[in-house]
Amino acid sequence: IWFDHSNVVLCVQKTRLPEAMINSIIIMRTNKSRMAAFIGIGVLRHMLYRLIFWAAILLCLSQLLITLWRSDRPMAMKSSNINTRMILQNMIDFHSARTTTPPYESLLTVEPWVDKLSVQSEQLIMDQVQKRLPNLPVSYWNQNKNKAMYYKNESCAKFPSIYELEFNNVYWQSLQTSNGSFHLYSAYYDVRKLSRIGPAVRILGMINRIEPTVKTHCQFWFDDHRQPVIVKIMEYKYIWYKKWGNYKQGIFQPYLIACQIPKSHHHAVPASVSLVENVCDKATNNLRVVYNRPAVKKGFAVCVKGLDFLYEDLSVRLVEWIELLHILGADKIFFYQLQVHPNISKVLDHYESVGRVHVTPLTLPGGQPNVPGFQHLYLTKKVNHKRQNELIPYNDCLYRNLYSYEYIALLDIDEVIMPIQTRTWKELMDTVMVKALAARNETRASYNVRNVYFLDDLIHTHGWFKTMPKYMHMLQHVYRSKNYTKPNQYVKCFHNPERALTLHNHFPLACLSQGCTSYAMDTADAHLQHYRADCVKTLKKTCTEFRQNSVIDTTIWRYKRDLISRVSNTLSSLARVLPWIIIKTLTFIHRRLNKSTYAAKRLDPIPRVQSRKFRINVNFISYFQVLEFIYVSYAKRASTRIEVPKQYKWFQNINFYKQIPTSYFCEDLYFFETYNIEFTSLRSHIVHDVGILKVFLTLCQLLIVVLFTTTAKERNPTKDNQFIHIIILRTATILIVYYTHNCVTSYHKIKKFINKCTKFNYNIILKSKENKHYRLIDII
Repeated sequence: IWFDHSNVVLCVQKTRLPEAMINSIIIMRTNKSRMAAFIGIGVLRHMLYRLIFWAAILLCLSQLLITLWRSDRPMAMKSSNINTRMILQNMIDFHSARTTTPPYESLLTVEPWVDKLSVQSEQLIMDQVQKRLPNLPVSYWNQNKNKAMYYKNESCAKFPSIYELEFNNVYWQSLQTSNGSFHLYSAYYDVRKLSRIGPAVRILGMINRIEPTVKTHCQFWFDDHRQPVIVKIMEYKYIWYKKWGNYKQGIFQPYLIACQIPKSHHHAVPASVSLVENVCDKATNNLRVVYNRPAVKKGFAVCVKGLDFLYEDLSVRLVEWIELLHILGADKIFFYQLQVHPNISKVLDHYESVGRVHVTPLTLPGGQPNVPGFQHLYLTKKVNHKRQNELIPYNDCLYRNLYSYEYIALLDIDEVIMPIQTRTWKELMDTVMVKALAARNETRASYNVRNVYFLDDLIHTHGWFKTMPKYMHMLQHVYRSKNYTKPNQYVKCFHNPERALTLHNHFPLACLSQGCTSYAMDTADAHLQHYRADCVKTLKKTCTEFRQNSVIDTTIWRYKRDLISRVSNTLSSLARVLPWIIIKTLTFIHRRLNKSTYAAKRLDPIPRVQSRKFRINVNFISYFQVLEFIYVSYAKRASTRIEVPKQYKWFQNINFYKQIPTSYFCEDLYFFETYNIEFTSLRSHIVHDVGILKVFLTLCQLLIVVLFTTTAKERNPTKDNQFIHIIILRTATILIVYYTHNCVTSYHKIKKFINKCTKFNYNIILKSKENKHYRLIDII
């Protein structure tokens, strides 16, 4: 399609050719007077236009016939990674040879694309297994698998092979006894000074019996020992109160099983332990004994129960929560994951890659469901089962970090222990310890803070605070109930790992030495900010009172500058806010266009509107609408939700969409296929900066293509039309170049760049400085 466009002539070959030919879209800058002199009078020029037009039509038809003919032939392979020139050559060769050889013979030489990666070694596979199953003693088994290891004879307490163990729901190992089934999760070495039984191994698991009476034994396996050390278990510690419900036989209950290490072996740490009913039984379980003891203790660890947010995209709120906890002083956050939304997984993977969180996959033991969706419904309906299962990750987190942190807090992702008089948790505990010791000269097992609700509907009268990002939930919700929940109800604690034996969500259930003493912090020092849509069910009656008596509490705003910066940087790296940067930039340009006046024939630093008539005749905003629509469509594909605030809804006028064929805007993004642009792998690049840039460049390319394709339909384009088309092309190019050379994701930086750009130099992106042809391929 050729058309006269002032100093711009476009040649678009819109056929379904391979990518190499499709990319031959060239925008050339010519001299209008030369063109007129070469072509001659208007009649001849129109005849030449018609001739070129029908030639293009014939070319398209010929290519269409070839495409239809090839569609009837089986394709052996289809991949974006194949050399398109080779495909075209093969197509031509195949077409020319069809008269001399049968069609099926050419298929005999085609080799399908398969994964030819060599088979991994057994050692590499076992390393991957160890990462996936941290409770399995893979290393110890590898060292001793060829040795004869047993108790008295080969038929007594023989060392079990990992291939003979009985697994349950991936992460659990089982023991079937004469009176109950055991599902064991992990084992830990406990040498705390306050422990009355001395060095011991504690095994965390679930048993389908209340007050189990079956006598079991621990088989300890030590390095450099071929015989196990066998002892009777010391106790079954019940991690639950029977008054809470589910106190029935047959329901799996959480237990902490203790096995005392004999004095003869106090100097060594067992490599693994097996639980059996009889001394000489061959074990069906073998757990690696966890003993993590760093040289230096850190301050604070946070443990989060099994995440069950399969249908809720809380990714942005999770980023805000993680960043706030790190500002307050959390050294590391330990997550346990059941089923979560894909965007939450991306957030967790990002933080795990930088070492700020640790994610442990988790399943429910026994016959409980682990199918996504069904598991969520099960935990919703079976509340007591849910709470009993939560005690496993809580106590596993405690014992894995027994010697690594001074304090351990169990928090949900909607809870924050907020210091009032101080800025960090360390400063808070330094203050609280002085007060606690003054009240009673002893070390407490925990230090608790009272709960106060920041309910979702307690918001600003205008809806949101304009000085804060709207997507930052905690910064926006600063109205809370005036009254706290009652003391010792729904509190959260900083637990002392030296004293805690078993933990519950709110308090330690069992402690070492002098019992579970907890110090209640004064609300003037700290409280638990609980961000919920509603109160818990047991507080439904008082929840109305909480709502009616609310106060503003802006304590969190002390951290707003640092918090906003951290969250913005993280979201940018995750490609969660890129569409907003573009939309805000285009909004800025749109406002400058409306407020300015055209004073010169040359392009000004900021594009300006020429006349009132121009704004009426050409809806220049509509080209931005195309870009916004593409971003929204892409976001839907990538499971990214975009909520458009009121001040950005100027581009939602859809009149322009009628000017483009409807097929371009269908849900399956046929628009991209029309121009043969690669758009299949964008979802996998969402968390990479390179992927962000590819998305941006692709969409700007589409913007330019739509721009000139639409202009081609106009018979007599006016100077005003030409002017705004150049403006849009120039604006898109500025954004492309700035992203390419600076890789920025800041709207304010782009705004500053456009303001400073007094004269844009196209030579930055053109191959030749002398030959100033506007080639689309060079611009992209």
